[in-house]
Amino acid sequence: MRLPFERHVFRVTAAVTLLRSEEDGDLHLVLSDGRRTMIAESLSPSCTGGATAPYRKQMRQARTAIRVCARASVTGVAFFDFKHGQTGVAPNAIELHPILGFVCGPGPPTPPPPPTTTTTTPPATTTTTTTSANCAPSYPDVCIPPPPPDLDCKDIPYRNFRVI
Repeated sequence: MRLPFERHVFRVTAAVTLLRSEEDGDLHLVLSDGRRTMIAESLSPSCTGGATAPYRKQMRQARTAIRVCARASVTGVAFFDFKHGQTGVAPNAIELHPILGFVCGPGPPTPPPPPTTTTTTPPATTTTTTTSANCAPSYPDVCIPPPPPDLDCKDIPYRNFRVI
């Protein structure tokens, strides 16, 4: 069972610092903004059979464009993996998987946002944040459960991803 959040398509602009083939035929990319990393994966061509023709074509075109570059725009579907020693895994193990679009552009990646400034709140207005053991710590404002186990092609029921 996938989370409803994992039906959303996102576009990330970052450097592609690593590209390698996985045992299952997927291409593993490490995306970085210079401080943080996350993974994006392009499905093995043998894994796209359940997708409709336009999506197979879209994933195939994206896969042929993938390369290491200083600034890439990567479009893909949100996917929570679990930490199992992957290179470049995000703190909450979110990935873009599958990749639906890839464009390598000129120049360095967009710089990370400046650090936030901490201000002291008077005790009368202090609020308490409750965290549950079942919430991923990467999301302080909402409770998103930690990721489920890794899935294979046959375990993913979503085939008709809406691209924005």
